[in-house]
Amino acid sequence: MIRLLAIDIDGTLLDSHGRLPDAHREALIEASGRGVEIALVTGRSFHFTAPLAALLPVPLTLIVNNGAVVKRKTGETELRHVLSREAARRVLDETGHLEDSVAIVFDSPRRAQIVFERMDWSHPNRRGYYEKNKAFIAAAGGPLRDMLAEDPIQVMFNGGVEVMRALVASLRALPIADRFSVAITELPGARFLAGRRQRRRLLEGEPRSPPGSSGAAGRRRTSRPSATTSTTSRCWTSPAPPT
Repeated sequence: MIRLLAIDIDGTLLDSHGRLPDAHREALIEASGRGVEIALVTGRSFHFTAPLAALLPVPLTLIVNNGAVVKRKTGETELRHVLSREAARRVLDETGHLEDSVAIVFDSPRRAQIVFERMDWSHPNRRGYYEKNKAFIAAAGGPLRDMLAEDPIQVMFNGGVEVMRALVASLRALPIADRFSVAITELPGARFLAGRRQRRRLLEGEPRSPPGSSGAAGRRRTSRPSATTSTTSRCWTSPAPPT
């Protein structure tokens, strides 16, 4: 007997145009009516996932930020794992050459959930992400490391594929690398590479809604590498559950 149905969002629950097919919606309603628990599992943040959840008239568990945060459909937090401020600062200190390509992601009720210092959101490969999340994106107004008054969920980078691959290699070589793992997921034929660094356990890659490939670092070493025609990339550093 099936008791739980955990579903990825982008490219799975949603079609290739980012729309929710009626057949998918009806299938979830039917499954829920039969007593099956439904969970949406995604690299999206809660606020990026909530509008979709509102389209599904069933009880839902939302596993967001690549597993770092678990919330109810109504917004109550069930589970949360953050990246320590110390680790995040070390990452920022070691990647100063990428200060125009980095942002910090927080799990917070405040609007400034994605904070950047010099990120150029007008770039064609960033614009779509910005338009979908701009209500929660804010400029730091100073050095990004000074924004770490609380533990973040992720440190997010964006740049060329080779630059992001080199970044992943350098993160793995850090003296504090035993506190996190690094993984890469590349999507064939896409234009993005994404990486997330989680503290010692990886919980999958970034949402597939932005075209590209994703990588992450976390407590469980997990990767989904594949061939790609990407020309730009993303990399995130993220938290992880304790071992």
